Amino acid sequence: PLRTLAFLTAWSVPVSAQQSTAPAWTAAVQYSHLRMRKDNGTVQGASGSGLSLRVGMRPLSSAPRLLAEGVATYIPNNNDTFDGHPPVWSANLGALYSLSPMGARDTPVNPFAALAIGFIAYDKPSTPPLPCLPEEGCLDESPDLEGTKPSMAVGGGSWFSLGAAMALRVDLRLHHRFDSNDSEDAWSPEISAGAGVHF
Repeated sequence: PLRTLAFLTAWSVPVSAQQSTAPAWTAAVQYSHLRMRKDNGTVQGASGSGLSLRVGMRPLSSAPRLLAEGVATYIPNNNDTFDGHPPVWSANLGALYSLSPMGARDTPVNPFAALAIGFIAYDKPSTPPLPCLPEEGCLDESPDLEGTKPSMAVGGGSWFSLGAAMALRVDLRLHHRFDSNDSEDAWSPEISAGAGVHF
């Protein structure tokens, strides 16, 4: 992975250095952590970490702050008794709008806002949640971690420039799963951090 990242850096720097306009493409690999369900005392919590791949393109040459982006995330299963969850896949398509033009060399820190739609897919649960019995006064409003659920993501983040074509990138998202109830657990926070290139 380090050799690949070094190759991407060496290849992209000359390309970006020749450009006087904002870069047309971006790519980033990030380590992501997603909370899927809170522990409410009756149903166990669930959270996990994995990798995210982001690829973006600038759709309009006249809008250097606007970026269309797709992201795919994979989180492997966890068989922990108190934080177990099945393997998770998610994919989103959306748009970013940055405070400064993409790839601006005089902007070492460039915050952005983001909005996307997509889905979150769960395999079969690795460990079932603790039982929630209505006859005991328990009302389980926690979303089940099975199947494929449409979702929306809203949030933002920032690029931290490392040179002409490289940047560190940090993202924070709130994913809303469109479950069959209005549980607050339908909102899942995700934080991602990693390195990226723009060219």
